[in-house]
Amino acid sequence: MVQASSGMADLMRRATGTPTYAPTILADKLCALTIVYSVLAAVVHQRTTGRGQRVEVPMADTVLAFNLVEHLAGHTFEPPVGPMGFNRSTTAGHQAVRTADGWACILPYTEKNIADFFRAAGRDDLAADPRFGDPASRAKHYSELYDEIGKIALEKSTDQWQKICAELSIPFAPVLELEDAETDPYYTGSGLVSLAEHPTEGTYRQVGPPMILSATPAAVRRHPPARGEHTSELIGYAGEEIANLVSPVSE
Repeated sequence: MVQASSGMADLMRRATGTPTYAPTILADKLCALTIVYSVLAAVVHQRTTGRGQRVEVPMADTVLAFNLVEHLAGHTFEPPVGPMGFNRSTTAGHQAVRTADGWACILPYTEKNIADFFRAAGRDDLAADPRFGDPASRAKHYSELYDEIGKIALEKSTDQWQKICAELSIPFAPVLELEDAETDPYYTGSGLVSLAEHPTEGTYRQVGPPMILSATPAAVRRHPPARGEHTSELIGYAGEEIANLVSPVSE
């Protein structure tokens, strides 16, 4: 509902032709993060002035504001100087591309990136193509640019492209399959994805905090609680006292 009412589904329509939803609970998680920094801002105010305040984070407003940062585009000005929507992101073909053996994000960003990429592929003609030579012209021809990158990407393996792009400082990333996050040395080595033991459910996989704090390192300190596990410490009554409170009173 929030993705529909905040314009997120419309962005998907502009990019794919169908107003689909992002395959993650984007609104929930984005609003949770917004709640965190909103509360922190209120805490700073309270500690400075001694006064508290009400904090509201409307979900549709939050996601719409998130989307309009770049997608307000030409409607940033009044009167508008162009359509809404950041066309680099919504143009067909703005997606990962197939390589000879997999998938990768190959996204030359600057004029130099684009020229270097095409030269590395042996396509000097495209390196000098005026359609891609400056931002104004490129904005009109993103679809053709992505199409050419997609065709060329098939000529080499993901590893080959990774080495070429690293040498030329071209934005690149292999597509991580979700299953690989469980064994990828980068994510397991950092402790982001790790195994833990639950007292009743056994071994399970947990996702840790992604931030790195030098003085106060963050970590998952305990397992997901069972139903009612923390009732006593939350309400301040012991188990026997709770049982007495909820048991029928005898006549």
